[in-house]
Amino acid sequence: RRNAASGKLQDAASAADFDARVGEGQALCHFWAPWCEPCKHMDQLLEVLAESYPDAAFLRIEAEAVPELSERFRVAAVPFFAA
Repeated sequence: RRNAASGKLQDAASAADFDARVGEGQALCHFWAPWCEPCKHMDQLLEVLAESYPDAAFLRIEAEAVPELSERFRVAAVPFFAA
């Protein structure tokens, strides 16, 4: 199954958006915060990975803006990754 926006790092703005983007496929989720400098560096790496693995979804989730996903994945600190 090929992701609709393959090859790109995508933002998931809500739990529903996340669920729609992931579907049944593979995904790597990066929980981040705008004040977290290491998160910005991780975005650069994930952009390269997204281009290298177009069949997987690479999603950014702002941890404080989407608390339902942060709770679902038990995010305690950022950057945080889930697959």
